[in-house]
Formats: sequence, structure tokens, C-alpha cells
Amino acid sequence: MRVLGIETTCDETAAAVVRLRPDGSGEILADEVMSQMLAVEFAGEVRLGVPHDVVGMLMPPILRLFRQDHPNVLVTLVSDTSRSLKQSLVEGEVDLTLLTEPQPGEGDLLLLSDRLVWVGAKGGDAHNRHPLPIALGQESCGFRAAAVQALTKAGIEWRAICQVGSLEPVFATLEADMAIAPFLSKTVPERLAVFTGSHLPKLPTQFVNMRLPSMGVSALTTELARYIHEGFHKRHG
Repeated sequence: MRVLGIETTCDETAAAVVRLRPDGSGEILADEVMSQMLAVEFAGEVRLGVPHDVVGMLMPPILRLFRQDHPNVLVTLVSDTSRSLKQSLVEGEVDLTLLTEPQPGEGDLLLLSDRLVWVGAKGGDAHNRHPLPIALGQESCGFRAAAVQALTKAGIEWRAICQVGSLEPVFATLEADMAIAPFLSKTVPERLAVFTGSHLPKLPTQFVNMRLPSMGVSALTTELARYIHEGFHKRHG
């Protein structure tokens, strides 16, 4: 067998493995072609921004597969609010980032569409109290603005119980049945319950988008972006 260079229409060269027949003709082995193409070794570091509400529930399977396929790549996770991560991308502090936003990204940049839901303790009654106790994120949290707008539009009296950027204090507040909070439906932990009813205002759809720099995107960053896009598509359609 020989490895040959095949010229493509994109002026690039792809590797192909050819088995020579006795008559001198050659047979391209498709499986070998794919293995040769997939054998590219990536090495280095890529800095990935992921919002607090997405990182724990949606990213582990994707990052695990990427680590298995590219063991020489260090993925550094930066978790923050979407507003802060967007600024970090502009300033070059992350190589790519996911964002939760009220508008969908264009084309492949849109990873997930999901409605916000009200979440609280299983068997709890915080969702029936007056005024309604709400656990909100920081001022820059996108879910906070959506929740406040929905409550105000419905004329529901409410009060803030927990206003932090980290999810751990929010989880503690919810599990103690001290408040309810807005979550993406696909990120609700099993230990919490989703509440619906006419006494709670409907929340809008949010979109998980992927953003890359406008220029200077490395091959390593592009590879991780491909894994993220394919991972969301396979799991969430």
C-alpha cells in the first residue's frame, strides 16, 4: 500500500491509501482515507467560555469526547455571565464562547433553542407565596431581565431572595424552598421541580449561541467548535 496526495478542488491535499493490484492499477481504501484524515494531531490550549447555567448540564459529554479524541489539548473553561463572556471574547481572553441570548445566532452559530421555566424545590410551596420569592442572578444575567419583565407584565408582586453570579447559592436557596428561579428547561437538575400554572407568568425562549472571533481563529479552536456544534446537534436536535 502507498499513501498518495490527492489534489482537491479547494487547492488542498488530502491523504489517501492506495492498494496496488497485480496489473498495476490502484484501489483507494475509503476507510483508510478517513483514518488518515482523522489522524491529525492537535496540541496546545484553547480557552472556552461557557455561561454558568450551561456548563454543568450540557457540556460534560462534549468535553469528555473532545478530550478522548485530542488528549494533547488543554481546554481551559471560563465560566461567567454571557455579557462578561462576550466582552472576554472581544478582548481576546477566550478563544471561543457560548452565550445564552434572547435572539438566535445565524446558521451553525445557533446551538439550542429552549424555553425558560420556573424551578424550585420538589414538594415546595415557594411558587405559591405572596410576594413571590425569586432567586436571581447578577444584574448582567440575561435570565434576570427576562424574569423581571415577565413578572412586571403580569402584575405579580415579587421580591429578590438571592442575587449572585454563582449557581451554588442559587441551588441552595431553591432546595431550601426559599425561592423559585428561571432555568432553561434542558438544564434543570433532577433534584429540582418545574412549576407551571396560571399564577406564574410564562417565560420567553432563550438561545444558546456560539461565538468565535471575527478573525485569527486557530485550527484548534475550529476543531473544538466543530465538536460543540455536533454534540449539541446530536443531543438536542
